[in-house]
Amino acid sequence: MVLPPYSPDIALSDYYLFSHLPHHLREKQIETESVVEFGLTSYFSSRPASFWKDSVERLPGRWQQVVNADRE
Repeated sequence: MVLPPYSPDIALSDYYLFSHLPHHLREKQIETESVVEFGLTSYFSSRPASFWKDSVERLPGRWQQVVNADRE
C-alpha cells in the first residue's frame, strides 16, 4: 500500500481522538505540566471501547480524502 504524502487537508488536530479534547479540558486551570498530564490521562482513560473502535474505523475515510485531494 502506497501511503499518501503529508497533506494539510488532514491535520492531527482534526482527528477524531482529539476532536472531543477541548470540551474535556474546558474550564480547567492549566498551570502546570502535571495538570495537563492529569487532564490528558483522565480524558483518554475515560473513553469507552466504542470510542477507540470508531476512531480506527474512520481512518480509511480520512486517508481517502487525502488521496482525492491529491488528484484535484
